[in-house]
Amino acid sequence: MKRLLLLATAVILASATAYCQNEDDTKFKLSGFKAHDNMSTFKAQYKENHGGWPSDPNGNGEAACIRVKLVNVPIPLAEQIKYSVNSLGTESGEKGEDDELTWYLFVDPAKNATFEAYHSDYGTSNRISNVTLEAGQVYEVTLTLNKTVTITVNTKPSGAQARLADMERVKGITPATFANVPLGTHKLVISHNGTDKKVETIEVTESQTNFTYDIRDSVSVTFASDPEGAELYIYNEEAAKEERIGRMVRPLTIKLPEGTYRVKAVAGVDVDEQTISVSEQLKSFTLNPVKKQAVDFYLQRGGTNEVAYLWIDGKVVGEGQRSYTVLLPVDKTYAVKMSNDSGSKERKIRVTRSSTNQKEAFKLSARNSIVWPWQRDYSSAPVGITVGYVQKQLSTDYDGAKYRENGVWYNGEDTWLSGVQVGVRVQPCFSWGLGLYTGLYYEGYFSSNKDPYGDEYSDFMEHCVYLPAHVLFRLPFGEKVALQVHGGVGLSYSISGKLYEDGYDDYTDFYGEEGYFKRFNLTLEVGIGFRAGPVQINAQYGKGLTDHETYESLGYSTKQNKITLSASWVIPLSD
Repeated sequence: MKRLLLLATAVILASATAYCQNEDDTKFKLSGFKAHDNMSTFKAQYKENHGGWPSDPNGNGEAACIRVKLVNVPIPLAEQIKYSVNSLGTESGEKGEDDELTWYLFVDPAKNATFEAYHSDYGTSNRISNVTLEAGQVYEVTLTLNKTVTITVNTKPSGAQARLADMERVKGITPATFANVPLGTHKLVISHNGTDKKVETIEVTESQTNFTYDIRDSVSVTFASDPEGAELYIYNEEAAKEERIGRMVRPLTIKLPEGTYRVKAVAGVDVDEQTISVSEQLKSFTLNPVKKQAVDFYLQRGGTNEVAYLWIDGKVVGEGQRSYTVLLPVDKTYAVKMSNDSGSKERKIRVTRSSTNQKEAFKLSARNSIVWPWQRDYSSAPVGITVGYVQKQLSTDYDGAKYRENGVWYNGEDTWLSGVQVGVRVQPCFSWGLGLYTGLYYEGYFSSNKDPYGDEYSDFMEHCVYLPAHVLFRLPFGEKVALQVHGGVGLSYSISGKLYEDGYDDYTDFYGEEGYFKRFNLTLEVGIGFRAGPVQINAQYGKGLTDHETYESLGYSTKQNKITLSASWVIPLSD
């Protein structure tokens, strides 16, 4: 018997302990059950809104009302809570019209009633017992969810102060972490530089614990494109992709938070992409998808700029100025005209990329009755490629007579060494039609002697370089037609000269031998050239100045003369 009493006592104590632990561990807590403080006003308002007071579920009279106030309960979770009176099953209740955290239950009147709440995730609340529910009466009770989580608050930019206004001493600097925050609604206040940037009611749930806010000031930025009509794209950092904003047919104004952005304008195949910093200092920005070059335009007469109109592709660009600087898309050709009351000039120009302004001068004829050659319109061609035929001959003065020979063969009297000339012709012209003629040329001479009684070697080959240094005068007849004369000295240097027999190099020491001419030759030269468009025909004669000492032992002086006929393909400064 004694053992049975001890066992029964142990079971009762274990049950009591388990009950206490379950009650302590209960996540839902019902408290404060009492009659409504303002019952008559609540009933009158409810009857007005609903056309009367509900009957009890059995239909015997007015129902009793239990008004449940939810604390620390997320709104979505509130709709899932079930309520039980006298353990007679569960029901959801009726949500309050002005407060999502207040619910009404209309039940049968009863004495010694019990009341509890239930949720599938958080279990059953503590039970309130021995309550009296009278017909037509309203009762209040509080249901608190004792569940806390840790939340984080982030801001862009970081460094702002975040606080939960409904919880004292819960505050921090972003990125901030707050522990032991009850579920449900809370008032979050974010301040930066002494100003409240965000005041918001947040809903904390077990799945919603991270809160991020962009508290940057927004700036209205106006975007434009040159040319107009380009598409504007802005890289969205949060979405990690480009977003099309719109077409800039006219300036496009949008609001952007302060910060750094990658913006792009697209006009066909042309793109301008840049990184900009949006702030109060930057409120407008122009993108240039089509690259442009600055071009200077002048209308000149006698070297002086005149007041003029400027047309580009048939449109008036400017008037009443002596010069214009215009930005034009590169790698394109334009029809340009400049004019004033006394005349006009027009031509097509090609705009290319350059680190300096492109210069375009349009020249009018002089007003005086006499038009000097240097006042005529002329498209200068200072550089060209030349191919020509060249001859040279030794001339020896002896006893008042001249003996002429090619200088290679014993029987070469009254003959010339013939060859070809290839090189670059340089002929810049300055004021008054005066200029220079120079360049750098290769000359190759070839000769053969098939006389059976001739020298041992039958073939000769020579390689030379030639450099002229002349003064030039140009006489234009048209824009691309001119006659020019020039004169000065020419310098020739023989790199190698070789005698051959049947294609073999048998004798290479041609220069320096007694009776042979020297490597270096200096001539006094005069020439003439005629240009028509890109083609120029040239003729030149050179009188030798260097004594080659071929017959020095006989006391005679020997000079080398030269004749050149050539054609050049010249390159004008502009088309």
